[in-house]
Amino acid sequence: MQWLYGVTIVPGNKVIGIVPKHSGSESGFEITCETRDDQTNHFEARMVINAAGLYADEIARMVNPQSSYEIIPTRGESAKFYDTRCPEIAMNGMNVYPAPYVYDARSGERMRVSLADARNLVATGLAYSTVGVHLTPTFDERGEISNVVTIGPAKTVGVGKGDYASNLRGPEYYYHSVRNIFPGLREDDIELHQAGIMAVLRGHTDWVIERDPRFHNLINLIGLDSPALTASLAIGKYVRNILSQK
Repeated sequence: MQWLYGVTIVPGNKVIGIVPKHSGSESGFEITCETRDDQTNHFEARMVINAAGLYADEIARMVNPQSSYEIIPTRGESAKFYDTRCPEIAMNGMNVYPAPYVYDARSGERMRVSLADARNLVATGLAYSTVGVHLTPTFDERGEISNVVTIGPAKTVGVGKGDYASNLRGPEYYYHSVRNIFPGLREDDIELHQAGIMAVLRGHTDWVIERDPRFHNLINLIGLDSPALTASLAIGKYVRNILSQK
């Protein structure tokens, strides 16, 4: 889809510097990239759309060192089971959720607090809200509901932006997390599935999609967690509308 609109994708290049440039009434940026074989490339851009995920805060500070955005990398882990193993765990294709709760911003553990306290903790950045560890049926290659059901996410903080594998939670964690809402599941039905790292934005409970206050030709998209994948086309239209505004 990007190729149809004239987009050039340059894999294997890491952005190591962005310098704002001014020439008369025109403004733009000089961007420096480093390749895997340590070659350096430079190019210029009239506008920059910062959609760098976990590294969006670093890109924002390259342009504007006063940028206050800070990504808190939060690993989301999941397990899975096959709902054909026994009748007690057969599903009809619907997600199953617990009651929403908050988790500690430092430890990633569930916090058992009142609704009022939860709101205060989220407002002060000491906790983050979550839909909790839940069950999600998956699709097969034909687009039909498969027999694989995922359990997650389990939140782990303090692992950095590149640690996908150390100290993963075991099947017992997922079993104890969902046994109250799905009692037919046994611990030995569960196996580990996958892990990813979410770009949680410190001090914000919603996505940030806005122009930089100093350099208006930089548009930052920061703190876009998993629902942003579903909303990606709508986000693209929203950014296009921002670009059309002077």
